[in-house]
Amino acid sequence: MSWAVVVPTNRPDRLERFLDAWGTLFDRHNAYVELVVDDESTWEQMPWFIPRRSDMIRSLGFLRVFQRAEVDYVLTLDDDTLPISSQNGIDIFEQYERVFDAGAPLSDYLDVGALTTSGLQMRGFPYGDREPARVAVQYGGWHGVLDYDARTQLDHPRGPQRFSDVVLPVPRGTAVTGCIMNGAFRRDVTPIMWQLPLLDGRYNRWGDIWSGLIQKRVLDRIGQVMVINGKASVLHQRASDPNVNLEREASGIPFNANMWQCIEPRQGVAGMLDTWYCVTDLMSFHFQDSDPEYADLFRESRNAWLAALEEVPAQLTA
Repeated sequence: MSWAVVVPTNRPDRLERFLDAWGTLFDRHNAYVELVVDDESTWEQMPWFIPRRSDMIRSLGFLRVFQRAEVDYVLTLDDDTLPISSQNGIDIFEQYERVFDAGAPLSDYLDVGALTTSGLQMRGFPYGDREPARVAVQYGGWHGVLDYDARTQLDHPRGPQRFSDVVLPVPRGTAVTGCIMNGAFRRDVTPIMWQLPLLDGRYNRWGDIWSGLIQKRVLDRIGQVMVINGKASVLHQRASDPNVNLEREASGIPFNANMWQCIEPRQGVAGMLDTWYCVTDLMSFHFQDSDPEYADLFRESRNAWLAALEEVPAQLTA
């Protein structure tokens, strides 16, 4: 299996530590590393629709990797994530590969069996749903500093935590908050991995969350699975400033409250690209009344992203 690793960064000092820590694993899996440097020296070379000053700049890395036909899977990491100590035997490439290879149930039912040591479905889980479906996207876990929102971080200060070692298929029709600091996906679903644009910094803390909701709506419709993979965890030791985040998150809270309900694709829409286009249209309508300026930018950026993907020969499929 061929891997590419997409890493957005604007911190050269942290990047050196990151590459030193991950180098052995990257070499073991012959992983191609795509760095997306977020500073003024590189902005002029980027397409206009790629967000600056945000981890959502990783869309550019996804676009570049989409052009590499030899890549099977894409891993994306933040530059402040580190591998779990090798003495614990965690190789996240292997953990992700096992799930991609095995597939997972796609069902309206929660797979309670996934929470057990056997992993077998429990009594009552529909027999017709037990045949594994194709896993397209996985969100891994983090040990150490978890991905709290600012309010939770301020109200419940606590030390390092641990992500549960479960591999949980997300039920059909169920929303999930997917943090993109550690995630993996099949290269052929790159179009639906688009990270949302920014406008004057608006929704900087929501782009990957809402992107995950879009992905989930599309995957549900095309019969593929999103998995939360706690066995593919990384170490995350750096907590961002909750007071800064409180301000950044405020504008997105009212939109997020019913975002999932507002982006359910209409009946009759099928295929990855058609469903993605429908879902992103619905999301833009969700912004239209309260933030029409952002709604316009959202649609324009979406269209430019799709146009850029279409320039990649023989890669884009419906």
